[in-house]
Amino acid sequence: MNTKALIPLVVAIVLGGVAAVMGHRMMTKKNAVKPELVTVNVSQIAVAKVDILPGTAITKDMINFVSVPEKQIGMGTARDPNKVIGRVLTLPLMKDQPVMDMMLAPLGSSTGIVSLVPDGKRAVTLEVNEISGVGGMLVPGCNIDIVTTISDKSGQMLSKTIVRNLKVLAVGRKITEAKENEKKDPNAPEAPVARTVTLEVTPTQAELIDLAAHTGTPRLVLRGSRDSQDDVKNGRPSEGITLAQLRGNSEEGGVSGAISKIFEVIAKSQPPVGKSIFNEPVIKPTSQPVDSNIRTVTVIRATKEQAVQIERRYETPSTTANTDPAELHE
Repeated sequence: MNTKALIPLVVAIVLGGVAAVMGHRMMTKKNAVKPELVTVNVSQIAVAKVDILPGTAITKDMINFVSVPEKQIGMGTARDPNKVIGRVLTLPLMKDQPVMDMMLAPLGSSTGIVSLVPDGKRAVTLEVNEISGVGGMLVPGCNIDIVTTISDKSGQMLSKTIVRNLKVLAVGRKITEAKENEKKDPNAPEAPVARTVTLEVTPTQAELIDLAAHTGTPRLVLRGSRDSQDDVKNGRPSEGITLAQLRGNSEEGGVSGAISKIFEVIAKSQPPVGKSIFNEPVIKPTSQPVDSNIRTVTVIRATKEQAVQIERRYETPSTTANTDPAELHE
């Protein structure tokens, strides 16, 4: 092998390798980005360890305080442990859900349903059965109307809605709805229908409900969860439905009765069945002297008039009285 020809080849390979290494180092150094120091502000928030029911006082074992970036914390999130522990919840709190200030009752509130009653409102309990209580399907948090039957000024029965859009605070002693994913024993007996319902009302509404309960059997009417319709027209609530209106009595302004009366008047104005007002002869007596033995009468048939003379017969007055007008015409 020629040594002189091999030396240049080796030198070229070595120089190529050195150039490649140097180029790689230069490119790496050029593209290298210096790490930037980023400062993130974090704060601690209260998060539920377990599901907590409304009306429950929060304890240390029920919550955790975790660090969260400040930008990810929503407005109204509870942060101060001293303002969370010992407070009573007014809304259900699920596991891993942050505690919000709006969920907490005012300081000093007692546990139980008393913490769920807003300022200016009252809680009133109404006795119900399976029928008046919407078949036992009411749950806390739904909204209802109350309908009752009373007597009006004239003594007639009147069904009327006395209060509208009331919030159900509790059904029996339950102040929260049962969980859908809660496992139930298929062999366990069915829970009895609650006999009482507790409602959030104003003082005036509480008086109306108490009076209705003493004078009749109030019936609860369930409203839809997305019901936004206002059943008060022209700023005035419904005046109720009377028994006469239910029967359709025209004397009481019932629609059915009024229509029946109109058809009665029309029927009376029609001619008898089988007769025509155009074919029935009409006899019109004409004025004649009192002492005349001949009496002239005018017979009208359809649109034609014909004068007929009738002789008076004093010896047989019954003959004239019993004469058929048709025979006289002939």
